[in-house]
Amino acid sequence: MSIDTYAKLQTEILDTLDRNDLVADVTEYSPGAIEGAVRRAIAKAERRIVRRLRTREFETATAFSTAAGVETVALPADFVMMKMLVLNRNPAAVLAQKDLVTLHNDCPGTAAGSPRAYAAFGASLYLRPVPDTARSLKMFYYAAPSPLSAEHPSNTLVTKYPDLLLYGALMEITAHVEDDGRIGLWKNAFDEAVRDILNDDTLNRWSGAPVRGSVDIRSII
Repeated sequence: MSIDTYAKLQTEILDTLDRNDLVADVTEYSPGAIEGAVRRAIAKAERRIVRRLRTREFETATAFSTAAGVETVALPADFVMMKMLVLNRNPAAVLAQKDLVTLHNDCPGTAAGSPRAYAAFGASLYLRPVPDTARSLKMFYYAAPSPLSAEHPSNTLVTKYPDLLLYGALMEITAHVEDDGRIGLWKNAFDEAVRDILNDDTLNRWSGAPVRGSVDIRSII
């Protein structure tokens, strides 16, 4: 069965484990409705994968404007990691990324001007110099896909990396299933899939880049 939806992923997990009871919302251990073990395992696997993968499928961009005299801008809700922040002007300028301490040490005052650097802190970006007027910026970043649910039955993970999501969910759920010693099997499969995906991403990113010759340099002592 091709896994490309939330429902198909749940079915594949249940078939693999041969445990249909794990999908129930109410169990003998719970006084009320809870998320079934399979759905909880999928959610944990999604979070684990988002922490591990930085591939082109998660890259996106968004444009926004600063406000005069305001040093911060809010990060997108799906923000995972920055790739590049660009000031839209002619010519465009790439802002330098710094940690918050370095940013304030390098530009300790609140003098206004055209931002040249930024630091991520919490859910905000801090800009220096503080924007002197409304400035147009474009952010290139890694975004977390919307979590799978009954209302959102598909996302990048289940359509592009269904095997990885399956292994991750099996690994998460097997850790809580009595007398199932296959967690090592699923972990090895998960780790191998991650390596394959990262290698494939690297090859595809640079497949059209010119090959440069190398020079063998030896030290003479």
